[in-house]
Amino acid sequence: MGLMGKKDGTSKPKNGTINARDIVRNPDIISLIPGKYVIISDRSDFGNLTRAINIMAEANWKCINMSTMSAGIYMGYILMERIG
Repeated sequence: MGLMGKKDGTSKPKNGTINARDIVRNPDIISLIPGKYVIISDRSDFGNLTRAINIMAEANWKCINMSTMSAGIYMGYILMERIG
């Protein structure tokens, strides 16, 4: 996933990817995202993905693309762009 684990159970963004669950658990992690773009991922019912998108929207990010795939489990990927 391109993430580095931390003691608090969340991951620091690395290589432009982050798990939606980590954003929901610790919204402050958004401030650690480098650059203008990041890919958020989630699996199954996408509940965390929806919550993460809304959290990021409040922090001046916008969703510019979404992709899903199914290979025994549903995966969703969202490309977010920092605005402002």
